[in-house]
Amino acid sequence: MTFLGNNATVTTNWTNLQRPSKNTYSDQEFLIQSITMQEAGLRVRYDAAEIDKIGGLGEAKNVLTGQAWLWDDAGAFLPKEIFHDFSGENLLYRTLRRSAVVYFNWDKARTGGNATSRKVLIDHLRNVPDTKVRTLSRTSGGAAVLPVPDGYIFTDNPERSEHGAFSAIIHIPDDIVFPIKPIDLGTGAPIRPIEVGLYVQLSLNGIAFEHQKSSSVTG
Repeated sequence: MTFLGNNATVTTNWTNLQRPSKNTYSDQEFLIQSITMQEAGLRVRYDAAEIDKIGGLGEAKNVLTGQAWLWDDAGAFLPKEIFHDFSGENLLYRTLRRSAVVYFNWDKARTGGNATSRKVLIDHLRNVPDTKVRTLSRTSGGAAVLPVPDGYIFTDNPERSEHGAFSAIIHIPDDIVFPIKPIDLGTGAPIRPIEVGLYVQLSLNGIAFEHQKSSSVTG
């Protein structure tokens, strides 16, 4: 995938999804029964021409060009407005949770270039439990999840499945204004980021199963 335009490889830190059917054609499918989420990280990208004016950056250049993760509540590289002054809470993440909705989507490619798509509204993002949040009411009886109606299928081999390629979409219906102040990175003049990337990890919980081919024996 890409992070702020930079190519990257998804690792097990991001997903436990594997696709054995690409090699073995076991056609595993996954019945989605509940979902949870958490904030996964922040990246920032400044104008490359401005960054080139700063000497002695070293590895910090990767951070300023969106190629590395950072947590920066001190406001050295990220606008301080992103984090709550006392709790350190990521306010961009809070804003996203309050403003967005979640859809499930299936895309099915057809022979000859035709394709079909099915999109289902799941819920407001604020109703999806954050797995990092632990309260007294949530520590007794297991972690909180958002149940979803049975029947949502994720397949690890969409090329051979009738369901199609699954994706989850976080949609923000309206524009959100989040004021920030430019930062002086050492050039003597404050500059503002071109992009700030907030990344969210959505977990699908349910049951995995494989299709079994029928067979018969005669004698």
